[in-house]
Amino acid sequence: SSGINAEWPLRPGTACSPKRNMYFLRTHQTGTSSVTNIFYRYGKEHDLSFVMYPLKLHLGYPGRINMLKLERMMPDTGYNILSQYTRHHQMDVLRIMNEGTIFTTLLRHPVDQFLSVFNNFGVKLEMRNLLPHHDPYEEFLRRPDKITM
Repeated sequence: SSGINAEWPLRPGTACSPKRNMYFLRTHQTGTSSVTNIFYRYGKEHDLSFVMYPLKLHLGYPGRINMLKLERMMPDTGYNILSQYTRHHQMDVLRIMNEGTIFTTLLRHPVDQFLSVFNNFGVKLEMRNLLPHHDPYEEFLRRPDKITM
């Protein structure tokens, strides 16, 4: 035996219970796709309802949520999970989500997130095409107006 306790250390009063109502604010390039997939599987397994537009990954992003459309589609039991790209507006979220909804998101170090967005959204390539003999990061920081995404 290695002498290592394989159980999680529990402190008095720290027991948790399953949640049914969750708002997950997705942010670009932070791993939210993986977490959203977990929320979807959890919701499906527990017969929960999702806020979503058919065949879309975002709710009007980067604009605000179309509240009238979501209210018309809302099930009688209300929504349990909102986990799509949307611009956060707390009053909109509170208007459509059930009472007791927990709010969560993922954050990433700002420099790491910037570099990931820069590379994955094609900014680096676009800067190299505009100015092939210059450092793309330096040029972007010097002249961000050259990029239209």
